[in-house]
Amino acid sequence: MKIGLALGGGGARGLAHLPLLRLLDERGIKPAKIVGTSMGAIIGALYASGLSASEIEERLREHMVLKEDHLRDVFKKSRNLVRWVKILTPDSGSGGLIKADGLFDYLFNEIHDLKFSDLKIPFQAIACDYHSGEEVILDSGDLLPAVQASMAVPGVFSPVEIDNWLLVDGGLVNNLGYELAAEGMDFCIAFDVTSLPEQGNSPLPSALEIAVGSLDIMQMAALEKRLELEKPDVLIRPDTSGIDFFDLHRMEQALEAGENARAELASALDEKLPAGVESTQTSDDDHRDHEHDHAKPLPLWRRVLPQFLRRN
Repeated sequence: MKIGLALGGGGARGLAHLPLLRLLDERGIKPAKIVGTSMGAIIGALYASGLSASEIEERLREHMVLKEDHLRDVFKKSRNLVRWVKILTPDSGSGGLIKADGLFDYLFNEIHDLKFSDLKIPFQAIACDYHSGEEVILDSGDLLPAVQASMAVPGVFSPVEIDNWLLVDGGLVNNLGYELAAEGMDFCIAFDVTSLPEQGNSPLPSALEIAVGSLDIMQMAALEKRLELEKPDVLIRPDTSGIDFFDLHRMEQALEAGENARAELASALDEKLPAGVESTQTSDDDHRDHEHDHAKPLPLWRRVLPQFLRRN
């Protein structure tokens, strides 16, 4: 059985994907295709490269001060923590506040030099062309620019030029690409980690919080409309309320949200997947042939439909 997996965007909330992916690992369920948007593209690319969910989580823990860390743990991590200075390097004059290069140089160097054809599992990243507003599917060539494009939140991370496109965060057009993940598959699993903005302690959110929170609202409204027409076989939505887009310091809370959703995922898999099912992946030849395809915009019917739904 071929299983497609869609990982949604959501910034720090995307860390909730990891406990759910760990459950798939524990059950020996390997997707035949992964589709990721924004943070879902980062996690998805790492997972498709052959890293387990536990290995990805371990890498993140090495680079963050966690609530349970003792002082000696902080000292051990000091070299890695200094690297955040590089990660958060300002990017003036390029359409964003921050360069994303450092994020991949130091946290996720496993995918730095990979091509899509090097991946263990076929992977597609969703981005948005800034000039046309079209959804662009990236699935060939160098992996790193594709992931950077998928997570290029407008005004925060710099846009990425690929071919004739100027690409920004894919969440603007499709924050959970489950339809794409289902294409050519027998079964589709999707993880949606978005949540609506919560009222904080201050009377008014900051300008950045307003911008990102408004994006969350737009993404959730668009997704609900799409789900009225077509749903994945399994849709898991961890409760990530209270975690903002940039709350990487709330890693434990995001992971806990994923942990709390594992029982729901296990139950859904028990109910909807045949007992003892083993997923199958596309052949190496199919994967290599796919690499010759170019990044492509979404077919016209899937570009027009979301616009029609938003107007109605």
